Amino acid sequence: FRRRREEFRALDLGDPKFDVVAAARVVTQSPSTTDHLLPFSWESYYPGDAVLWRARAITREQGIAGFFEEDLWDPPRSLSGTGRMNKAGERLLYASLDTPGIALRESRIAGVGQRFAMAKFGLSRRMTLMRIGPPNHDPSLTFRERLLEAEIGAMLEDAIRSPTADRGPDTYRFTRELLHHYYPLPDEHHGWLYRLRLPPNPGHCPGGIRVFA
Repeated sequence: FRRRREEFRALDLGDPKFDVVAAARVVTQSPSTTDHLLPFSWESYYPGDAVLWRARAITREQGIAGFFEEDLWDPPRSLSGTGRMNKAGERLLYASLDTPGIALRESRIAGVGQRFAMAKFGLSRRMTLMRIGPPNHDPSLTFRERLLEAEIGAMLEDAIRSPTADRGPDTYRFTRELLHHYYPLPDEHHGWLYRLRLPPNPGHCPGGIRVFA
């Protein structure tokens, strides 16, 4: 498994014809069958009293003109660019859980005097998310199987969180394909949860960016 994992990590993802899901399945499925090596569970739940934050940079003119309520949610299709988890034109709200500082950092808002708008959302009911990262603990697995499960989860998380500077212009296509293959959203789920990729900053609370549709 580790040999196949390292081969996957060393692949050149710069080729637009590269099939990243097929390459990942070589690592995560059994060599003798088409089944995954282990069953995975990534569901996470957040209570109805949790808080979400969304930040966006604005111009002086936008600040003067003011905002409508719909401006505080996900951007309209005409303004939705390609992202790690959405195609251009697909509406998706990127938000941070618990701390506004993380939302500011993810939005690249750091300059002195830079204008921004911050929205705070209070949940009215429990939110069910698909977590990208360590799978939920399965007590039926052996110690060796739990180690294998953790390493598979870490491999997928690392690939989906790949910075564009490392993987090239097709990075977001690869991350979306892995996301929808390994973390498909059932109807009752509200979105995905993933850890922040930016370097740590002692001036902000630790946390991660949460994404939900």
